[in-house]
Amino acid sequence: MSIKSDRSLNVEHSAWQGWYELNDETDSLATN
Repeated sequence: MSIKSDRSLNVEHSAWQGWYELNDETDSLATN
């Protein structure tokens, strides 16, 4: 059960990381 929790937590983190990077790129494009 712990392993399953860790895995879904990791997936959630990856999703947030990707969203943050995407948002960051969009901001950079808007600024430039």
